[in-house]
Amino acid sequence: MVIRIPLCPFAEKVVQDNTVRYVVVRARRKSDIIAHVLEEARALVETPEDVTATTIVLAPDAFVEDFSAFYETERFLEASLEASDLQHVVLLAAFHPQYTFGGGLSELDPIHFEKRSPFPVFNLLRAERVWAYANEGLTEKIADRNEAALAAIGIDEVRRRFTLSEKEVERYNGGKEYGVSEGSGV
Repeated sequence: MVIRIPLCPFAEKVVQDNTVRYVVVRARRKSDIIAHVLEEARALVETPEDVTATTIVLAPDAFVEDFSAFYETERFLEASLEASDLQHVVLLAAFHPQYTFGGGLSELDPIHFEKRSPFPVFNLLRAERVWAYANEGLTEKIADRNEAALAAIGIDEVRRRFTLSEKEVERYNGGKEYGVSEGSGV
């Protein structure tokens, strides 16, 4: 959905280049998820960009029904990265099945799907690459384009595209088709 609509102007290239590292963390405890995401952030910067441009950490067994715990974890991870030597090196983008924007938006506004994913996800990005895209003018108005694209599709179609089939869930859980590395949960 992210590439087909497209919601992220950078996603297609890293997928085509096969430089996305997918890691499934089966842990349920917040502390285990945090440890694993921070471990993956370190691994990202230690790996050449042409091998791994970005890392997607999926946590399908944690936070699925608890957005507030997920949000607290996201904020803690951001603060941890900012307070470490990874500040200005790794950026975090987080996605959750229950994500909603504030500001009095209707529950039926498709823009909520801009930050949703079928499973809780922590996406680790190379800050230098994001800033390079910004300097090229590629990040300007992403939010406006996403809002317009999602509104044009409509909430029913966005929901249909968002819903994974049972086969897709199996592929994510097995990871073989997606080049997923099973995380230890630390």
